[in-house]
Amino acid sequence: MREFNVRWLTLGVIVTACAAPIGGTDGEFEENALDSPELAAAEAESPAEASDKIEVEGLVSELASAGPYWWRDVATYKCLDSNTSGRVYTLGCNGGSFQKWTWNGSKPSVEHRNYATGLCLDSNTSGSVYTLGCNGGNFQRWRREGLQWINVATGRCLDSNASGSVYTLPCNGGSYQRWE
Repeated sequence: MREFNVRWLTLGVIVTACAAPIGGTDGEFEENALDSPELAAAEAESPAEASDKIEVEGLVSELASAGPYWWRDVATYKCLDSNTSGRVYTLGCNGGSFQKWTWNGSKPSVEHRNYATGLCLDSNTSGSVYTLGCNGGNFQRWRREGLQWINVATGRCLDSNASGSVYTLPCNGGSYQRWE
């Protein structure tokens, strides 16, 4: 199965998301994959090894910036995931709808909505991360700095660990706080 790292400039920052084939076959991609000559050429190539990655850079319109996207932790290569109970964690990237997120808003901050549940990524002052019904509050607003997602209300960074826990901590620039 071939995996693409797709990068584009939106909301004033370069964003990277994963686009993987549907059903484990080459040539058929999720709708969020960019429609570009580079991807079309890559699809036409002979089947690639599972470890092959192709990076494509380009511009995406504001309409397309809504997603859905996958957010992968740079340190663990696990994707941000959720469930219907509002739990947030990371798991191996599987392309499932619980790992897809859309965003609402514009610079300087956005709201991340889980594609499967419709619930928004939320946090609190103790560093817990979960999803709740979207309410437009600052605990559900996130701003992007480099590869970090910073909660508007707390100023803390979205963080993770190797066991799949997701939380916020004071920003330290470490790889567990970087999401592509």
